[in-house]
Amino acid sequence: MYRPDRLQRDPMGCRGVYTIIKGVFAEMKKLLAVLLAAVFTLPQSLFLTVSAAETAPLPVSRMGTIAEMSDTQYRFTADSGEEIVLNVSPQTYVADAATGAPAALNDRTNDHVIAYYSAAMTRSMPPQSNAVLILCNVPAGEDGLPPANMPLYWRVESLEAGEGSVRVTVDGGGLFVTIPQEAPISPFLTKNIAVLDDIEVGSDLLLWYPFVAESFPAQATADKTVILGKAAPAGQPDAQADGGVDEAVLTLNKADTLIIDDVLTVPLRLVAEAAGYAVEWDDASKTARIDGKDEITVSAADENLASYNVGNRIYIAAAAAEKLFNLILRSDEETVSFTTAE
Repeated sequence: MYRPDRLQRDPMGCRGVYTIIKGVFAEMKKLLAVLLAAVFTLPQSLFLTVSAAETAPLPVSRMGTIAEMSDTQYRFTADSGEEIVLNVSPQTYVADAATGAPAALNDRTNDHVIAYYSAAMTRSMPPQSNAVLILCNVPAGEDGLPPANMPLYWRVESLEAGEGSVRVTVDGGGLFVTIPQEAPISPFLTKNIAVLDDIEVGSDLLLWYPFVAESFPAQATADKTVILGKAAPAGQPDAQADGGVDEAVLTLNKADTLIIDDVLTVPLRLVAEAAGYAVEWDDASKTARIDGKDEITVSAADENLASYNVGNRIYIAAAAAEKLFNLILRSDEETVSFTTAE
């Protein structure tokens, strides 16, 4: 007969349940031990990489059309309807999506492109961002998606050399791409021959791969690679006397600067936007206006800033840029850098 008070008077019923639960936990503990043993007995080569890069935030990528506004700015209209002003600098890669060869943006007005740009944008309308890569000659895809044969831009975060191949880690560690030596590898902007050894941590790559295996991390094999360039190494922050730390704002190669009248000058727009200010170009007066700095207008006539108009690009003395944007200037034989103390 069923008696609801039986469990209270006969604790063996509770002990039976407890025994079952205890057995389940014991089996789970054994399984966990087996899994850990398997992990620690895997070959160490699966986990060893040449080095690891300090990963920067991944750029945003969108498909859309571009329209030229000036020699350094393009209005980008995404297929979804969003608009953004892309600031194009000598550091921006512009490539043909089919071949990976360099392309000229001034020939691509109203062209359909894939734009990669920084996630950091101004609060202006439309917002502005610095373009990292613009892929031209992009056919329209279905449902707003790029065609399957389009390359993808990645920066190498770490790599592992294998027998006749290199496996690179990208996408914040979420994707492994194997690059075999028999697949075509070419450099950007030069006619030199590229090989696997030219791929390093920090290399910017265009990678063509037909499919991605659904694993974690995801895995793919490239059937074509273009080495766009090498990212500037991330420097270690310098400790200050007050205990603060310098935060890197912008590092320029000396090739991106000019010596005018024995004065080291830097591109105004690059420094201003890296410091968080928007710059508007007035083509009629050939001047640049800096929003957020009491709308300072900088032109070749401004002797206080030692500014110069070179090919519709305003350069100002590096020392003047340091004071104007409250930055710390450092210069060596190869680079000019600006930092801000936290």
